[in-house]
Amino acid sequence: MGEHILQLHQKYKAGLLGVAFALTAATTLSGCGGVVGGSSSGGGTPATPGSGVVDGLSLGTLSEFGSVHVNGNRIFQTGATTAFTLNGVSTSESALRATGADGTPLGKGMVVTVSVGTDANASLTAGTAVQVSARTAVKGPVTAINPLQVMGQEILSTSDTVLADLTSVASLVPGDLVEVSGYVSNDGMVRATRIQKKSALLTWKVNGTVASKNASSFTIGMLTVLQGSVTPRDCGSGLATGKRVEVKASPDGSFSGASSLSTVTDIECRTPGLSSPSNSSSSTSLKAEVEGLVSSITSMIAPADFVVAGQRVVTTASTRFSGGTLGDLVLGIKAEAEGTLDSSSGILTAKKVRFRDPRVRFEVPVSSADIMANTDIMVFGLTVQATQQSRDDDGYLGGSLSGTRQVEVRGFRDSSGTLYATRVRDRGNADLSKVRLRGPVDASPAPSDPLLTVLGVTLDTTGASVFKDTSSNTITRADFFAAVAAGGVAVQVTNGSYNSSTGVISGGQYELED
Repeated sequence: MGEHILQLHQKYKAGLLGVAFALTAATTLSGCGGVVGGSSSGGGTPATPGSGVVDGLSLGTLSEFGSVHVNGNRIFQTGATTAFTLNGVSTSESALRATGADGTPLGKGMVVTVSVGTDANASLTAGTAVQVSARTAVKGPVTAINPLQVMGQEILSTSDTVLADLTSVASLVPGDLVEVSGYVSNDGMVRATRIQKKSALLTWKVNGTVASKNASSFTIGMLTVLQGSVTPRDCGSGLATGKRVEVKASPDGSFSGASSLSTVTDIECRTPGLSSPSNSSSSTSLKAEVEGLVSSITSMIAPADFVVAGQRVVTTASTRFSGGTLGDLVLGIKAEAEGTLDSSSGILTAKKVRFRDPRVRFEVPVSSADIMANTDIMVFGLTVQATQQSRDDDGYLGGSLSGTRQVEVRGFRDSSGTLYATRVRDRGNADLSKVRLRGPVDASPAPSDPLLTVLGVTLDTTGASVFKDTSSNTITRADFFAAVAAGGVAVQVTNGSYNSSTGVISGGQYELED
């Protein structure tokens, strides 16, 4: 975990969570970020819309080249009429495919938006890309280490972050120039999808929400921006606290982590989420899909109302949930919403909501000795790392826990197995006889074997009498183990008893997780 320690965040703000997206691409081309035909401020050729009518929008992270593969199952073809942009400036597929010194394509890992033509199918899993646009979030010098900061913005990288011309995040030092793509949170943190080390940068850039504002300056994350003579663009009645902005600046050799940014050349207000392009097939609605981090929740009572990747999403009675239920919708979780975007209201009505992070959940007695303040929390002998985006309902991550309490930790696991907390809260008096553990099964056991391992924790099902399927219907023990033996599943045990000496959970009720 050495490298990841650099990305641990030492501030915990309840309820805050980032905005961003994640698409998965794996064959021709791909990428899009922002409104079709975006701005070209800062130099370069102005972006022009692709040739064709747009019938669907998909947002996420570019992973490979070929056909555009979004979230693993959305395949969009590209052709001679497909337009490509990078940070709002016209580019080409070949430019995005170009590799750096280590062979990593320029566009791999960038946050993208893909507009899809009228041949988009009903579920937006196929069609022709009219426009592919990629955007970066932060460009500039590293200003701090442990936690990593770039231009005063805290950066969280996981094993899923693409590293380009960079062997490891741990090798970065203050003053190194980097370009970061990722999910930008309301408080300035970036959950990085790509970090590239650069030898030089002609333009510095930072994206985020204005945290405070006065007549001559404003803040984004930990960065103070001196407005100078620059007039903000596209800000309606004016630049104000709470607005999302993109700031560009000239390089400043004297800039450091303690400095204000004084070389600003452009300030642009940006609208997060999806926007209907001018060449839309409908004046009322578009097929739409967005994947990213849940940043706010207005209602969890159907119809649910929440924001993911900056996009407001509502559900209906017929919305299908995959990988979890409505109750699993928490701040900081990565989710995908697929449905219809209302062009007038800007609301995406979801037909399906899919939880994308491998979700984990723990409920177990925790003492103050199990918490490294502002860094991590130990549960069942496992280290769960906290970030600035972790919701800390009772201040336990900050060191307020006294004695031993039953504590619930929700979060996710990255592809290397590192665990991250999205929410920590008190659940009452400590009780080893009523613990909970949810996560992916480590290996497929034989049907006759009563032992399971989940996240490295042994579960002894010998004394368990209740087994349920993914719809909470009671099933037989044999059916439960047949499903587990098939592999690729997650399970949840509730009301189990935990022996802290042996590290085994016994008894309890077992349920298959979708």
